[in-house]
Amino acid sequence: MDTKIIYIAGYGRSGSTLLDIVLSNADKGFTLGEISNVFSERKKLTDSFYEGIFSQTINELNLSEKEIVKIQRADKLGYLCDENYSRFWKTFFNNINKKKEVNFFIDSSKTTWQTLFRPRNLVKSGGNVKIIFLKASYKKVWKSALKGSNKALEKNKSLNKKNYLFALKSIISKALIDALTELIYKKNNYTLIKVRYENFVVNPLAIVNKIKDDFNLSLLGLEEKIEENNFFVSGGYLGNRLRKKGVYIKIKKGY
Repeated sequence: MDTKIIYIAGYGRSGSTLLDIVLSNADKGFTLGEISNVFSERKKLTDSFYEGIFSQTINELNLSEKEIVKIQRADKLGYLCDENYSRFWKTFFNNINKKKEVNFFIDSSKTTWQTLFRPRNLVKSGGNVKIIFLKASYKKVWKSALKGSNKALEKNKSLNKKNYLFALKSIISKALIDALTELIYKKNNYTLIKVRYENFVVNPLAIVNKIKDDFNLSLLGLEEKIEENNFFVSGGYLGNRLRKKGVYIKIKKGY
């Protein structure tokens, strides 16, 4: 597998979903979203595309329930990947490639431990992984997290009260990731660039051009969409309330 994967390392409320969607609007860019959630949701998948890819992958590899759970733990908790983990992701990406013409995938699975370990596991699985370390201000993360979790917002809950516990967890996650991400990946000679959310929303074209140049990435068609400030949301799996098929979103400075 020589699959090019752009991994957006970040934390909740850092703007990773927005950057993910923007990049996926390039020709032959394909967003996976927070694809590792496919394990926790696998018994009630509502996305027919991923339901087919997941089932096809499991059947081809003849994985047992115990083996599937072990792969899930490797993604969620950062265990060192084993042969089955590598085989699963190689086959999963190859099965998507059989159905879609993809130049690069975008993955933004981003719990604290996924940010710190998932890119390493994907590299061990044969992926050509490039990392965007997306940082946002503490004020922005705190203010956004006070609204509550994505699941609560999807169900229109917690809109009239501030969720201080969720906001505190988000800030702790941000502090850990800010402190460790560059240390882990620069130490191991990964290709990593750092992007600030505030700079991205003010001048998205400059950030996209930096990503294109630093990663030697083809982003055909994206410049025009940035000028129009209109981005189609498609593909991806789970993640949050922005992941709705068939809608368009715009970049707002205060997003």
